[in-house]
Amino acid sequence: MVKNSFSLMELLVSVLIIGMIFIFSYQVFNNTATNQKNIKTVILKKDGENIKSKLIYLDILKYDKDIKINNKTDDDKDIVSMWSRHSIYGRVYSHITYKVDENKLYRIESTYQENNKIETKKDIDMLYEDVTHFKIYKNMDKKLKTIFVYIKTKNKTINFEVGKIW
Repeated sequence: MVKNSFSLMELLVSVLIIGMIFIFSYQVFNNTATNQKNIKTVILKKDGENIKSKLIYLDILKYDKDIKINNKTDDDKDIVSMWSRHSIYGRVYSHITYKVDENKLYRIESTYQENNKIETKKDIDMLYEDVTHFKIYKNMDKKLKTIFVYIKTKNKTINFEVGKIW
């Protein structure tokens, strides 16, 4: 006797296995979304100042190509943009911009592609309020490539140096 179809038991087992795969994959995606919200909450916390500084530090440490600094609008507040391999939103390669607007320092992360002028999803985080100065200084020495970050708010001053190894 030749068997041309599946038995009812075989169909039930295969549907059950596919259902279990969907349940587990949903839990993984749901946990990822929850973790993204938790990361954003920690960054925007008032007492998470070290985390905010570390975020800027890692963005600069993992930048690729060059950091573009634009200070044509205001001498005390730079607009900084770069491509970085650091992302808090799970992107592999992110375009990150730091900009001060209405005395608030914003971090804008996107997958902007300059060649195609295509911009996909943007994520904007407000890092510091009452910012009076935001400056990025690059060392011009070819052997020692360091970047100095200076942020001044009404209450405190944050500064640190990031060194890259080439």
